[in-house]
Amino acid sequence: MLYLVPGINQGFLRDPSVPVAITEGEFKTLALWRLANHGLPTQPRFLPLGVSGVYNWRGTIGKTVGRTAVAWT
Repeated sequence: MLYLVPGINQGFLRDPSVPVAITEGEFKTLALWRLANHGLPTQPRFLPLGVSGVYNWRGTIGKTVGRTAVAWT
C-alpha cells in the first residue's frame, strides 16, 4: 500500500511534471514532505510517496499458532 501525506491537493497528484520520491515508512514520508515544502510558499518541489514499513512485509505462510510439533526427548 502507498502512503500519501494527509491533506494533499488532488491537482498536485495528477500533475505529471512533479518529481516523485519513494521511501519506506510513514514517518520518512512526512519528513520528505516537510523538506519538499521548506522555504516554498506555493508548490512543493516533489511528491513523497511511502510504502509500508519492512515489518509489514513479513509473511505468515508456514507459521503455526500454539504448540509446535517439536518432539522433546
